[in-house]
Amino acid sequence: MNRELPSRRIRYRKLFKERDNFTTANFIDKLTDLYGHKTIAIVDEETPYNFLKETELSYRNILEIMNRMANSFRELGVRRGDRVAVYMRNRLELALACYSLFKIGAVAIPLNHLLRGNEVSFIVRDCEADIVVTHASVFETGVKDSGKIPQVKHWLFHETPENTPDFGVSWVDLINKASPHLEPAHVGPDDLAGIFYTSGTTGFPKGAQLTNKNLISSNIRAGMALTTFSPINLKDDTGLTVQPLAHIMGFGMFMGRMAVGVPVVVME
Repeated sequence: MNRELPSRRIRYRKLFKERDNFTTANFIDKLTDLYGHKTIAIVDEETPYNFLKETELSYRNILEIMNRMANSFRELGVRRGDRVAVYMRNRLELALACYSLFKIGAVAIPLNHLLRGNEVSFIVRDCEADIVVTHASVFETGVKDSGKIPQVKHWLFHETPENTPDFGVSWVDLINKASPHLEPAHVGPDDLAGIFYTSGTTGFPKGAQLTNKNLISSNIRAGMALTTFSPINLKDDTGLTVQPLAHIMGFGMFMGRMAVGVPVVVME
């Protein structure tokens, strides 16, 4: 008999029992309390944080990265309800950037890295974001000229200082210097957590506003319930995330996998 299965079931049932206490601000903290040093993400060696040596990241690793990200946003003046566009490559850091914004009560707007300058400009104006997080390669391919989107006050580049454009800020440098400790903000069920834009096939993209309750109920609580009563054994499974994290389907499924403890590889 597999001895791992009952212990996993116990953890899932604990998750399900605590489901009403989860928020977008505290869900990684709660999962870390439950899973601790368990591996949840497998990454390449490109992630340039000087405090991080591993390529197999545990929940505690993820929590530290996210806390440092959140504290770096606070250093830049991001506060509860502020809106930040996350225009990044389809990598783990896109999800963690959004989670870190959730943790301080800010609003994350994930954008597909294939969007071009006029599309990014429209969305940034529409959602009233004045900070954009991006990669140099995404910016150089899509936007090219920051002057075309003058409403952006800070361009944060997920690059080391030497690889950051002169007009931008090295977010990696801010993350490396930030505190790894942070208490989750108190957020209500109807507080806005994220804005996910449609593809705009019949016109300009439209922002779907998702509350804390929307994201937790659909992607965390539902995933817990499904896996709690599922007969499968996930002991040795690793999931491959192939959907775009900037789209709600990929974003939501990734949140669900975090909840049930299945290690993931994000396919860029």
